[in-house]
Amino acid sequence: MQPTQNDAVAAFKQQLGIHAAEDADFGWIAEVGLQSPLPPRWTSHADDDSGYVYYVDHDRQVSSWENPLVPYLRHVVEIGRKFMEDPSETFFEDQKGVLWHQHKTELDCWHGPFADDCGRRYYVNSTEGISSWQDPRIDAQYIFELESGLLTSLEEVLNRPRTPETPEFGPDGIAFGGDPRRTANGAEVLTLEPSRGKGSRPGTAKPDLANQLLNQAQMDAKECHRSTLQQMMDAAARLHSQQQNDLETQRIHFSRKVEARRQRQQLKASPTARIPSAATFLKAAGRPTP
Repeated sequence: MQPTQNDAVAAFKQQLGIHAAEDADFGWIAEVGLQSPLPPRWTSHADDDSGYVYYVDHDRQVSSWENPLVPYLRHVVEIGRKFMEDPSETFFEDQKGVLWHQHKTELDCWHGPFADDCGRRYYVNSTEGISSWQDPRIDAQYIFELESGLLTSLEEVLNRPRTPETPEFGPDGIAFGGDPRRTANGAEVLTLEPSRGKGSRPGTAKPDLANQLLNQAQMDAKECHRSTLQQMMDAAARLHSQQQNDLETQRIHFSRKVEARRQRQQLKASPTARIPSAATFLKAAGRPTP
């Protein structure tokens, strides 16, 4: 039996460490994460025996069962928890600055581009001792834009109004789950309950505002991600086109050097043509030489 989309989302929430009580605040991050493309240097594959998906990092030549976005999404959830413990107006903007500084520090370890014997461009990480055909700036920019978009939406979700539930009253005037509501002079506040069928059990009405805000935030997050992803794809396409042009220029230059070298070798191998001397010319004409 193939797992459903809900099963995949539930499993991904576990990977991100999202508890059931946190689902309203962070559960949507798992959905966006599952729909997000992998970083440029990663690819996904299905295992022939088990059918499970695994991921390959082509720079480091390693594979993993864990989605490469998990560490970044898990960090976004941790940032949200810290905000709930100590909220501030500039919290999320400060966190974006911290994330960008981390990515910039990682990029400082990369050098290039260099060209191999065939003119192909590559980059070298002096700290980890790895090389890549992929420009590391594309990978870093993609991850940062994804994190930044999620933090923007998370700020909207966590700052939504927390409307308290309105208590309802039983026949004795006592609110379900609490004391009767009273005014400052002690009088009970009378409210109208929605009509119910005979014998139905009164319940607590839940406001729809929080759910509406959450749904809107989820839609904004997905739309922001799609916009960001499109920008990254456009930037990658431009960079790829520029790389192809550079490679073509290098190939032409390399071909010209090879052709010039071949011509020089042919000239060295062929006998050198010499101009006949005057004595040789007179001897051939039967004339006495001086």
